[in-house]
Amino acid sequence: MSTPTETPADSQTAGARTTTGLTALGMGGVPWQELLEKAYSTGTLSVTGELSDGQLLAFNDASGAQLFILAAPPYAAYAGFDALTECEAEISMLSDVLALLSVHDDEGNVVCDIAANLAQGPLLVDEPTQLGTVNLSALGVDTYVYSDEKAFSDAGGATTGFVISHGAAVVNAGSGDTEPSAAGDVSFVVTSAEKRTNGLTGESFWHVNVDAPFPVDLCLPESAAESITKGNIVAGRVLFTASVAADTSAGGCCGGGGGGCGCGGH
Repeated sequence: MSTPTETPADSQTAGARTTTGLTALGMGGVPWQELLEKAYSTGTLSVTGELSDGQLLAFNDASGAQLFILAAPPYAAYAGFDALTECEAEISMLSDVLALLSVHDDEGNVVCDIAANLAQGPLLVDEPTQLGTVNLSALGVDTYVYSDEKAFSDAGGATTGFVISHGAAVVNAGSGDTEPSAAGDVSFVVTSAEKRTNGLTGESFWHVNVDAPFPVDLCLPESAAESITKGNIVAGRVLFTASVAADTSAGGCCGGGGGGCGCGGH
C-alpha cells in the first residue's frame, strides 16, 4: 500500500484553496493547516490514488467525517462525509474536485442534477462521463431548524422536500459567466437525528436522516439546534459532497430536473 510522501504541513495544500462545510462535521474550530497536521499525526492518513505529479490523500474519522488532500497541482483540500445513502448517477467532472451528478431513478431516468465535491474527483478528472453508484451528503453551511411544517410555513417557507443545486443550475444555463460550486439550498423533513463526535477535534455535530427527493445524508453543526427530532424541518444553504460507492447497487431517487428537484410537499 502506498504511503504519503510528505506531511500536509510541508505540502502546498496547506495554503491551497479549500471548501466550506467543516463546522457541519465538527471541524470548524480548527484552522485548516492545524487540521491537516492533526490528521497526519494520527498515522491513518491514506493514499486514495497516485497521480502523475503527486497523490490524493484521505483521512476517515470514525464519526464519518472525511478530509481529502490533493497533494498535486492545482492543490486542494476539501471535506466529505461517509454517507450511508446510495443513488445511481452519471458522473461528469467539472474540475479536479467538482462533479456534476445526474441522478437516476430505478428505471434509469435522469431526474435531478447535483453539483458536488467528489471524493475521488482528482482521479476521475480526465475520465469521460460514467455511470456509478454514489453516496451523497449535504453539509449545513447556513441552515435553520424549524419545529414543524407550520413553523416553517409561518417563517415564509413554501415547500419541504425541495433541493436547488446552484452549481448544476449554472452548468445547465451554459452561460459560462459564473463559476459553478457545490452550494445549494434545501428544505428537508427530519426522520431521525443523532449527535456524533469528531475524533480528530472532539467537537460534536448532527447526523440527520431526512425525507428528501433523492437519497442523501445531512450533517449540521452542533449549534444548529439544542435538539433535532422527527418532524422538524431543516432549511437553508448546504454544501453537497459525494463519493463513488464501493458497491454498485443503486438506490431509488425521485425529483425534478435542471438543477432543482423535489417530490413536492410532504
